[in-house]
Amino acid sequence: MITRTKTNSLKPKAFQVSKYPLSLEMIEPTSYSQAKGNLAWEKAMQDEYLALVRNGTWTLVAPPHNHNVINCK
Repeated sequence: MITRTKTNSLKPKAFQVSKYPLSLEMIEPTSYSQAKGNLAWEKAMQDEYLALVRNGTWTLVAPPHNHNVINCK
């Protein structure tokens, strides 16, 4: 198989260096605990949840009595 790595035809990576340091508002949170203090992220989370509810994405059902609902951690 001939790949771009073997033919040495990879595109160079372009990096943009900002004059301004990143603020906490510009960094995307990686967990709920990071996002919960930011009003913009709280609104985004609420909007996403409401969209899931409106679209009927899931149906809440009772767990089966003979199965553990938490199968991994």
